[in-house]
Amino acid sequence: MLGTRLRQAREAKGAPLHEVEWATKIKSAYLEALEEENFRLIPGAVYVRGFLRTYANYLGIDPEPLIDEYNRADETAAEIISTRSAVQIDKRPLVVTPAMIVGVALILLLAVFGLYVKTQFDRYQASLAATSQATPRPSVLSPAPSPVAVPTPHPSPTPPAPTGVQLVVKVVNGPAWIRVDVDGKPSTETDVGKIYQPGVVLTFNGTQTVRVISGRASNTTVTLNGKDQPLLGGSGGVADKTFTKT
Repeated sequence: MLGTRLRQAREAKGAPLHEVEWATKIKSAYLEALEEENFRLIPGAVYVRGFLRTYANYLGIDPEPLIDEYNRADETAAEIISTRSAVQIDKRPLVVTPAMIVGVALILLLAVFGLYVKTQFDRYQASLAATSQATPRPSVLSPAPSPVAVPTPHPSPTPPAPTGVQLVVKVVNGPAWIRVDVDGKPSTETDVGKIYQPGVVLTFNGTQTVRVISGRASNTTVTLNGKDQPLLGGSGGVADKTFTKT
């Protein structure tokens, strides 16, 4: 079954549906429909074949057997033909009634009244502005500013050497899916695998190691104990790197 093959390949890859959606630009609802072989939720056979090809290429499997299996299943599906007669809408001419005339007249009266109220309000606002400009304001002398004492500069203390692993992860250029393990345990902030947008800065502190897994290595930079590190990768693929305090 093609749906079972897709689900098993995705689970073997360890990719959640929202990560596949971000990588393939296919809605997660359509991905679930492919895995469950519920093709009625996808608008058209052309889209089904295209989604199968894109999904299979992402998972690293041959899409042609999957498309051939879908084509065989599609050929055996019975086509439902409607036998109901076409419904014709009886178009009636517009009839002007006294109630319609009264309604239109009321609408026009309300519009004229609203315009009159707005005009009077604008005139009132203009008169208030003219009155405020004509009234002179008393001049107030500002007191002379008090002299400000200049603090004596003190030398900044030398920061102590790091005793553990402090890793600052920054997302640049574009979004990236990130997971972080601290001292061998998944971080509570990224244990479910979140997609972060550019500009996000995450800080992790560990005793021995901090491991970073990024779905977009070219969009991820790290700073280890205050020192900038090279990009996790330059090809834009997945990167998995572990940092220690040395």
